[in-house]
Amino acid sequence: MIYTLTCNPSIDYFLNVHDLNKGELNRAETVTLQPGGKGVNISRVMKRFGQDSVALGFTGGFTGEWITAFLNKEDIKTDFVQIDYDSRINVKLVGKEETEINAAGPRISNNNISKLIQTMERFIEGDLLVVAGSIHKGMQLSRIFQICKEKRIKLVVDAEAELLKQALFFQPYLIKPNQQELEDFFECSFSNMNDAIPYCRKLVNMGAKNVIFSMGSSGALYANKNALYKAYVPKGEVVNTIGAGDSMVAAFLTKIQLGYSRLAAFRFSVAAGSAAAYSEELCNKQSAFDLIGQVTVTKVEEDVN
Repeated sequence: MIYTLTCNPSIDYFLNVHDLNKGELNRAETVTLQPGGKGVNISRVMKRFGQDSVALGFTGGFTGEWITAFLNKEDIKTDFVQIDYDSRINVKLVGKEETEINAAGPRISNNNISKLIQTMERFIEGDLLVVAGSIHKGMQLSRIFQICKEKRIKLVVDAEAELLKQALFFQPYLIKPNQQELEDFFECSFSNMNDAIPYCRKLVNMGAKNVIFSMGSSGALYANKNALYKAYVPKGEVVNTIGAGDSMVAAFLTKIQLGYSRLAAFRFSVAAGSAAAYSEELCNKQSAFDLIGQVTVTKVEEDVN
């Protein structure tokens, strides 16, 4: 079974505003409510691909009830730990530019984390846990990572630099940083894909078994201990990049569960991420398949700078 863990799920309130004028009254052309959080997104996309999962995390209040009800309507199993505070609401302004206003979210107590650990008692060898999204500053998930190692649960981490640093010690099955996260992790900056190549290799040397790095329209990299590959994304008009990385993770894991090679799974993940970026919401199975023929993958030799 695949489990997704979203420590800070949300209701995402999308407002389509063609021309945003600061300091003035603006009217939204369309309004959409979606459950948010990277792990939640990954569960939703996997369901569209035909892969079941169980969504874990922490929810509370009327917003938490709404998130759970929405996922259940999509036939996604949930087992959230109930907390004493309302789950957050994030505002997404979509127009000529994307502007996000994300709330910090409720406090997660040690007791809440203990209840999550109790849930993990039913995990068995071969299960997969995807830890994705933001956590509160100073929040430690090392005990959860240790349980994964002890029970031989495959650990996937798609999160900010602080959480990646916690996870690498436990040799995660997959990590998927984007440009900002990779730059924050290594305290560096780069402007093209080639600049990121040595850092992806370093992540493998630091313990990650598989690394997928995404850099928007510039493409993506996949690295493991044996090789590193570069993918060129299909051409298209970017509509909404929110959830594109989550779609990549969902697509990769779905293909792996079906027995495909990691390289084939990477290629499909790039198609899925592109499909999400070229649509107004998360990708679906057909939109990803429509683009996969346009994804080109090449092996990167060791001497690329």
